[in-house]
Amino acid sequence: MQRIPVNHQAGSDNLLTSLRKHTDILNPGHTENTLLHSFHKGAAFCQWLLNRDRTGSNIMKTCRKLVDKAFNFTLISSDDEDSDRHNPADSEEAFHSSYHPPSQVPRELSRLLDNSVGDISLLSRILAPSGFHFYAIPGAPGKGNSFICFRIGSDSRSEWAAGQIQYIFKQAGSVKLAVRRSLALPLVDASMDPFKSFWPEGFEAKMVSTDFSDELDVLDLEGVIAHTARWQMTPEITLVLKAHQVMMYHPSGFRWHSYYVYRINHIVVQTYDSC
Repeated sequence: MQRIPVNHQAGSDNLLTSLRKHTDILNPGHTENTLLHSFHKGAAFCQWLLNRDRTGSNIMKTCRKLVDKAFNFTLISSDDEDSDRHNPADSEEAFHSSYHPPSQVPRELSRLLDNSVGDISLLSRILAPSGFHFYAIPGAPGKGNSFICFRIGSDSRSEWAAGQIQYIFKQAGSVKLAVRRSLALPLVDASMDPFKSFWPEGFEAKMVSTDFSDELDVLDLEGVIAHTARWQMTPEITLVLKAHQVMMYHPSGFRWHSYYVYRINHIVVQTYDSC
């Protein structure tokens, strides 16, 4: 709209008076015509894109597929994730057709588990009750889905810990996660973390070490709180932010989204994804 020439002349009649008395004799000026024309074109274009019954309505997805093909982008298509009628079973089948978890249980995981309880089945990812669509292991597509915050134990008042999922496995009908915890920084006092002062306002972020623990923590799905966003501030320090869930409007109705807005180095980053 900034490139459209206008002279900023409003209509000759007072708009409020016209709306109240003579709605049929409005005399809009150049400014009103510019706004009306621009909004009408934008609304019509959005309506055309959202109408699946019209030819060419999937032009955005078609362009995306062409770009993926031109640059040899082999990640699985996200058409199902963009759909209002997302079927997790279909995307899960497509995912496992392109990725296969190791068939043998790694030694470090086998040492933690009791093999007498039952056979262990390794999984590449699972549906996430809390967070984005899935929890995934680092080697699977979508590395960000492996970063979580969690609690071990039933004390909901304890502070969450940050970590990365290393293994997802099923044993005796129960799905569990093996997580490598982020090491804590050697701070003399927790108040030395400047981000702790924002926790009461819902901005739950804290600084941790860039390194992870050598030991694995095994936890149930109920122990996972949410996904996290990570920003490596220095080679030794990483900032971890808990992704909160809010209700946002979706064309098919209100849906829960993982959503976070944060400011780093005067740059505002806003990210959300349906879940």
